[in-house]
Amino acid sequence: MTARPLHGRSDTIARLLSGVRGAKNHRTGALLLVTGPAGIGKTAVLAEVCARAAALSVCVLREPADELVDADPDQPLLAVDRLAEDLAETARRGDRKSVV
Repeated sequence: MTARPLHGRSDTIARLLSGVRGAKNHRTGALLLVTGPAGIGKTAVLAEVCARAAALSVCVLREPADELVDADPDQPLLAVDRLAEDLAETARRGDRKSVV
């Protein structure tokens, strides 16, 4: 977890962790999309959520958006496609227990 608290982010972190816990408890996957302008703390929030997910033994696959093509309306779908490839590779390696 982060060394410094993320002020004003507790609700956002709680919502994201709810998705992580729901996926783990129901043995399903979850797609959590975090968007916003540059510099508002998305990376810090995701780092915190990933650290807490790891403490729950949940594997998190992350795919950052490419700012150069972010204006492309298909960008979220392309990111999901890349994540699906990462997930398949994780499963091929036999790491299925950790993938939720």
